Amino acid sequence: MRIVRQCKGFPLALEVVGRSLHGQPVEIWKSTLMKLCEGQSIVNYEDEVRNCLQSSLDALCNNRDIILKECFMDLGSFPEDKKIPVTALIDIWADLHKLDEDGVHAISNLHKLRSRNLLNLVLTRNGANENDGWYNDAFVTQHDLLRDLAIYQSNQEPIHKRKRLILNLTGNRLPHWWSNEKQLQLSARLVSISTVVTPQIPGSLCYCVSRFSPINKIGQAFASSTTQIPEMLPNLREINIDYCNDLVELPDGFCDLVRLDKLSITNCHKLSALPEEIGKLLNLEVLRIHACTRVSKLPDSIGSLQKLSVLDITGCLRIRNMPKRIGELQSLREFQMRKCRGLRELPSSVTDLVELERVICDEETAQLWDCFMHLLPNLTLSVPEEVINLNWL
Repeated sequence: MRIVRQCKGFPLALEVVGRSLHGQPVEIWKSTLMKLCEGQSIVNYEDEVRNCLQSSLDALCNNRDIILKECFMDLGSFPEDKKIPVTALIDIWADLHKLDEDGVHAISNLHKLRSRNLLNLVLTRNGANENDGWYNDAFVTQHDLLRDLAIYQSNQEPIHKRKRLILNLTGNRLPHWWSNEKQLQLSARLVSISTVVTPQIPGSLCYCVSRFSPINKIGQAFASSTTQIPEMLPNLREINIDYCNDLVELPDGFCDLVRLDKLSITNCHKLSALPEEIGKLLNLEVLRIHACTRVSKLPDSIGSLQKLSVLDITGCLRIRNMPKRIGELQSLREFQMRKCRGLRELPSSVTDLVELERVICDEETAQLWDCFMHLLPNLTLSVPEEVINLNWL
């Protein structure tokens, strides 16, 4: 039963592992169980499992849909057993694969991968549809074996040629290849750093990451660190921080990442505030502060973000007021503010949001906009029906 649990119910894994162990001595059974309990993937040492899964991946290439395969491979950059926000995938794929930023092609790819059983697409609201921005509350999940396949494929290239660099850090222990190959010029464009706890980033790792050319993504959270991030990642353009359970504040120097154009901080329930210096991120186009339940206000300096086109504060329960300078966001087109139950009023400066086309909110929040609607002729309020789908939990 312990081997069955380690296979996590995946029929193909159960069939192949069961066949390989049939009639074998008890020592081989124990050895297999030990490997699985140590975290080794079946994909890494069972050729039959890998070959069966590989056939689904090869089909993507046979259809000449190279971008679709690349999208599948990107999923391996996210932590095991975590729900991946669809909005994060849209942001990443728009830049990495030159897909449209409105998400049409990205959503299409998600449906294609789901139809091939390469991922699960989970909606948190019943009856959600594309007209009410359903993907803002949608997640992708993936079986561990499929994630392992993506990582296995990514790791077939030499370190310096990999498109994706996936780092699993324990404390300050660096990957085994670091001491031998730190002089290499790395070419990874998507970097994932996963940690059991949030460590101090070692100075040697700082040197490693500073040599990435070009680097413009990090798929997992950075923690509090004394390292100056702008020196470490001068070309960084996007950060997705998700479920960083001990993130109380953003590290020093964070707001000096002047090339950053997308910042997504989601499900960080100990984060209490954004730094006032966030107004220094003049190239920021997308800012998501989603389900950060302790954040009580947005910095007034947010008005300096003249390129910001998407602002998402969904699930920020403690925000009571919007900053007065919010009206200075001259490029803002979409404002997502569902589940902001503490919000009591909007400043009159919202009437200066002349480019604002869409606000996604709840019925209570929609009432705050009523007195401004006649001054914002291009604005549409979208109030999705709130019917929770418990099947995704």
